[in-house]
Amino acid sequence: MSSPGAAAGLRGTVYGKPPFAVSAGVETFGPGQRRLRALKLAGPLLLLAVLVIPIPGVHLSVPFLVGLALVLGWRRLRQTERITSLQGHCGCSDRPQDYELPDRLGLPLTLRCPGCREFVKIEGSGG
Repeated sequence: MSSPGAAAGLRGTVYGKPPFAVSAGVETFGPGQRRLRALKLAGPLLLLAVLVIPIPGVHLSVPFLVGLALVLGWRRLRQTERITSLQGHCGCSDRPQDYELPDRLGLPLTLRCPGCREFVKIEGSGG
């Protein structure tokens, strides 16, 4: 079962300003839930690959669909947690902000502040 929590140890920096603390909402997945999420993503792709086998011309997409199902399913299977929200005070305006998250996350992450539109670099407190 997923358990929402908070990630500590993140900081944000804006060019020419001191670093500031950023908090992230994190959803953690157990082994069973990771398998279920991987199957929910890979299952329809594999089913589609089986359904298009008898269709001439379209059957050439079967290796692509199977490969896509395996790669995306493997990524989901390895995903132990997901960042659901990111909040912090902007270094320029010093107001609390909710930052928009991209589809794929990786630190360091460069985002735009929704208030002042400055670039904010989010990284671990050690880096």
